[in-house]
Amino acid sequence: RAGFSGSTGTSSAPQRIGYRLRDGTLQLVMWPHLDMAPRIAPQVYSALTGVRDAKWRAMDGGGNFSAEWRSSAAENVNSFPFGLELAITLTTGEQYTRLFALSAGH
Repeated sequence: RAGFSGSTGTSSAPQRIGYRLRDGTLQLVMWPHLDMAPRIAPQVYSALTGVRDAKWRAMDGGGNFSAEWRSSAAENVNSFPFGLELAITLTTGEQYTRLFALSAGH
């Protein structure tokens, strides 16, 4: 992510984050720096419990979704997804899909 906006309207440094499904809990994983040494442990926060499955897909500039996002060059705005889709299935069988629009592909 690009970093949190401060009260002054400026953004902090870019931040490495991730999500994972572990033992029925969707977790937010946050590292203290963008590029990490292999043994640096991230902070982990429970985002949602009772989850059976969670899948992300990235949308390219043409509106096509893919389960994999491979960025070829960080400076190429076309390499960033234009949107993200999260599909969650709860242990109760309920299914939810959310779409997140990203600003101009970054």
